[in-house]
Amino acid sequence: MDLLVVMPLDGSRRQKAIEIDRALIGVNLPVDVVVVTPEEVERNRQRLGTIIRPAMREGRVLYEQAS
Repeated sequence: MDLLVVMPLDGSRRQKAIEIDRALIGVNLPVDVVVVTPEEVERNRQRLGTIIRPAMREGRVLYEQAS
């Protein structure tokens, strides 16, 4: 499963992906975690060759925090 996590970042994107990956230990699925900011989603949602475009077109929202 590819998991695109959209969230504001104040630190390392890589460190946040590692934290999420560790939280998913025990889920009996192979998971790839990609962390992006809301600004990156807006900037790249139509750009060919990014992971964001197919995620926005074909993906499913698993969790969304109300703002």
